[in-house]
Amino acid sequence: WLMLLAFDSPLKVFTVAPVGQSEDPASPHFADLTELFSKRELKPFPFTDEEVRKLSEKSYRLKL
Repeated sequence: WLMLLAFDSPLKVFTVAPVGQSEDPASPHFADLTELFSKRELKPFPFTDEEVRKLSEKSYRLKL
């Protein structure tokens, strides 16, 4: 896993992993980063709350 931080304003974050974001072989995210990693490319990483919400597929609210 690789992360690059650009300490600009706002902060810019880029990442890539040699595999996907899921351990489930049936998931579309199982090997979704493999090609990007093999090309030695990075993807923007959502860092702020707004960026995370914009890219989220699902969200859950935890009640304590």
